Amino acid sequence: MNKCPDRANLKITTTHKDSTETLVIDEIKQYYDCRYISPCEAVWRIFAFVIHHRWPPVQRLTFHLLYEQPILFKDNEDIDEILNTNEHKQTMFLSWFEANKVYSQGRNLTYFEYPRHFV
Repeated sequence: MNKCPDRANLKITTTHKDSTETLVIDEIKQYYDCRYISPCEAVWRIFAFVIHHRWPPVQRLTFHLLYEQPILFKDNEDIDEILNTNEHKQTMFLSWFEANKVYSQGRNLTYFEYPRHFV
């Protein structure tokens, strides 16, 4: 099983018992500094080989009724602006139906198979 790249975390510090300084820790920089990709994994990523195998393949597909798709917004946003922004927004599910009207060669594909042939 290949779940994630091998890596090691290393911390070298000097302790100051009398120091009252607060240290700023940049966790994002630490992650990028400590990430190690082996040569084998680098080659697999460069050639876009599949690294993680999933069987059976599972993709979460959204289903909803017409005009009842979920909309995400923050509490402090204006409701009229939210509705105007999302009025003509297409979801993957609605786009699948529209594409099936236009492209006859996609009508024999399932909702899951469609992204492999149409982007």
